[in-house]
Amino acid sequence: FLVSLELFDQAGKIVMSKSAENGNGALNLTWHYDAEENAVAAEKDTNGDGLTDIWYHYENGCVKRVAEDRNKDGKPDLWETYDAAKVVICQSEDLDFDGTADIERRY
Repeated sequence: FLVSLELFDQAGKIVMSKSAENGNGALNLTWHYDAEENAVAAEKDTNGDGLTDIWYHYENGCVKRVAEDRNKDGKPDLWETYDAAKVVICQSEDLDFDGTADIERRY
């Protein structure tokens, strides 16, 4: 079974990769790359339903923001912002699942 797939542009630079992180062969982790082949975003399906549950956003090779869909409705309801040391500095939650953060914690 397939455990990874990489897509390249006409110049031979990687633009996207998909991998099976769960051991069953399903491609559940997708990485997106910029023109310099730096990872800028990733999407993960944590429960195998084919839908993204976690979105990762990177800047300069470090995770900057993470959004998570905890109730599996296809929309994020938890957002975290990280500093350069990869420590959470802000966390927002959508408690009523309307797409808007209801509370925010700053650390």
